[in-house]
Parts: sequence; structure tokens; C-alpha cells
Amino acid sequence: MTPQSHAWQDGLRAFLAEDRKRPRHRSTPDPELAVINEATRIVAESVCCWADHDLPAHLAARVAWIERDGDAASLDPDPVILLTTTPLGLAVAGQLLTNSRHDVICLLEVEYRRWCRLQPDDAMQHHVTAWNWVKTHLPKVRQGDFPAFPLAPGEQYWLHRTGIAGVSPEEIRNTALLAFNGTTSRLLAASTVETRFED
Repeated sequence: MTPQSHAWQDGLRAFLAEDRKRPRHRSTPDPELAVINEATRIVAESVCCWADHDLPAHLAARVAWIERDGDAASLDPDPVILLTTTPLGLAVAGQLLTNSRHDVICLLEVEYRRWCRLQPDDAMQHHVTAWNWVKTHLPKVRQGDFPAFPLAPGEQYWLHRTGIAGVSPEEIRNTALLAFNGTTSRLLAASTVETRFED
């Protein structure tokens, strides 16, 4: 890791330590326990696989990109590794990655955005950012987006979004489509194309 990337990483850690002390107003209520448990399970299983298999391959792809593309020559081949997730995934991801062979900083998407406003790294010179989270509530306007995958009575759609930026010229993204019945989820499609997004 370059000294500049180290400084960017140290600044982020200091920022998170201070930022997390501030009181935050939450506009949405806490989800039900069954939602918490199932979303946490999905993220946990995915993060373990990502850390053991996908992340080493992604980091190797970044090195190969730097070696073959002159425009990528300024990228640190040993970058800061970030994993953004939701509050549901933050604690479990942090615990699972404690013993990872890679030093991964887990943070909320909003924390990442706030930090990048202070210390931009748009070219991903110093870091790569992965994401792993479950969208447990789709607005009514999106309920008809997946006609090939009808729901059983009592089920609702969930989206499991994963991806990484900074390891190739384009972001690598995936969205798995799930059905949640109030207790457990079932996989409808390992990868689906979303034609519209919402916050």
C-alpha cells in the first residue's frame, strides 16, 4: 500500500470513529426480528464466500488491469478495501472479516459518501469498494418488475445487491431476487436485471 493510500485509510478510520459518536435521527422504524435474522443470514453467507473466493480474484484483477492499461498506472495495486452494507449487515460483516487475510473496513453507504465528500478518490486510486446488502422493502411501484417470478401468497420480493468498484474499468454488479415469506427467503433468480432503482 502506498503512503498516500495509508493516509487515506487512516483518515477514514479516524473519521468513522468520530462520525459514529454523533447522534443520528432514524426516519424508518427498526425491522421485525424475522427480517433482521434472515437479512443478516443472507449477508453473512455471502460475505464469507466473498472474502474467501471473490475478493482475492478481484484484487488480482486490479493488479492485471494496472499492468495492462497505462491509464490505470496511478492506481495502488494494494488498495484500501471497503465493504459497504446496511445497519443490518454492518455488525455481522465486521465480525466475519475480523480474521480475514485482507484488512477490510466495513461501513455504511452513507458513511462512505460522507467520507468521499471530504477526501474524494473518484478514480479509485487508493481504494476499492465492495457492497453487500439486502433490500427488504420494495415500493409498490416496483412489485410488477419481475413478472417471470410470481410470488406465493404472503411473500414479498427482496433484492440482494452485491458488487465491487475499482478492480476493472467498469463496476461489477449483481442483484439476486428473493422471495421472503415472513420467516425465511427463497432464491428466485441468482442474477436479475433491474430496470429502475429507488433510494
